[in-house]
Amino acid sequence: MNILYNFSARVFHRILEIPARGFPKPQSSREPFDEILGVQTSGVVWLTNLRSNNFTYGVRYEPCSPTTCNWAIENSGIDPKDFCFIDIGSGKGRPLIIASRHHFGELIGVDYSAKLCEIAKANLKKLQIQARIVCQDAVQFQIPKRDIFAFFYCPFTRTVLRKVLDNLQSANRLVVAYQGSGVEAVAERAWLKPFASFRDTRLFRNF
Repeated sequence: MNILYNFSARVFHRILEIPARGFPKPQSSREPFDEILGVQTSGVVWLTNLRSNNFTYGVRYEPCSPTTCNWAIENSGIDPKDFCFIDIGSGKGRPLIIASRHHFGELIGVDYSAKLCEIAKANLKKLQIQARIVCQDAVQFQIPKRDIFAFFYCPFTRTVLRKVLDNLQSANRLVVAYQGSGVEAVAERAWLKPFASFRDTRLFRNF
């Protein structure tokens, strides 16, 4: 019953979002990023974790743009080795793969879908990338008290996003890179200052 309710509520919320987010865009089953590296991060996954109460506020999995993810890191104005890169809603692990090329001090992916977490682990293992995958609701994830680069590719609606942003206040220095719709919830946080944008991606920081 709970699963049916979560699914129905998710569909209802998605219909309400169409004016702002538009209809889903078709994607090829395997993008050049995957072909080159021999991994599997492409495709759209609609049913991620039906048992989670926050499934209602979730967004389908689809991979981020490598171009914009690289841009966000390269224009953050930080030395990556001093920061922990956390992909909130990490899915199949594409941003973690990209971040590994920039030599962050630590790589963490957080996602509530066990299926997507296993795919991410397999991708990272194949490329011999050291990263920690945490299969947990992002609201419950304990933010490390250190310098954080937090990456979001529209992983959930504002209801959950606001709670995760509140948790991120415990970080020392913080950079937030947000790609996709819903960035208004980040911009409304007075303690986060916007400082750069490119296409549908905006950068914020607390210092």
